Amino acid sequence: DKKWLLLDRNAPTFETVLENPILYNEAYLYLESHTSPKKLHNSVRKNETIFFEYQLLNSLELEQIYFLIDSGSSTVKTKPTAVKFQNQILSLEYTFKRIGFYDVHLYIEDNLIATYVFEVKK
Repeated sequence: DKKWLLLDRNAPTFETVLENPILYNEAYLYLESHTSPKKLHNSVRKNETIFFEYQLLNSLELEQIYFLIDSGSSTVKTKPTAVKFQNQILSLEYTFKRIGFYDVHLYIEDNLIATYVFEVKK
């Protein structure tokens, strides 16, 4: 029933909600908004650069940003290949060197912020 929605217009569909990346409670300590990637499930080519972008509430220590990347058989803690912070916009880049399926978890100050899934093709 639409009268119970907290959104006035353009209420998201169930499918739209399921397509979005997972943002965890701790994300709201740091993020004003999430810009990209727009979807939970993403397909990229090997050696293609992936761009992550967030509008932050406050500045933060860039050294405290990292990814946990899970291939299903191993989990690796790694830094983004590029980090930029300007005008409260945090931009991150990462490049996969191997094909496969990966769960990518973004952490800030050891707080889990977001999760994405990437299929990396040849």
